[in-house]
Amino acid sequence: MSYTDTIGEDCLVRLRDVVFVRDYIVADYGEEYFEECAEDLAAEFDWRPFGRLAVSLRADGRMYLIDGYLRARAAAIIGAEEVPVILHRDLTTPEREAEIRKGLNDRRPLSELERATALAFASGVRH
Repeated sequence: MSYTDTIGEDCLVRLRDVVFVRDYIVADYGEEYFEECAEDLAAEFDWRPFGRLAVSLRADGRMYLIDGYLRARAAAIIGAEEVPVILHRDLTTPEREAEIRKGLNDRRPLSELERATALAFASGVRH
């Protein structure tokens, strides 16, 4: 089963209800670098060029962030109360969440055309 087989529902959730898994932050960034990147992102934060956060709703009723740590932290820094998420309800173990997270982050590098298009979109240029 791939991560695309478990696409969840699109919704808004209260950021304060989302649990950050500290181990993911440390493994991906290191805490100091993570905070620096989040603060840089928050300085001019805009959801439009970004995808939604990936969140797992566990059996205990708590929502755990699977993907989107920098975006979630930047949203917290700017005081956002709600964030757009894809809510996964059928991930039964932390191991399954890790599989989804890996699938979301195993992307091929952008081509020059894709990079130029993304930069144009982010800067507000429209054709």
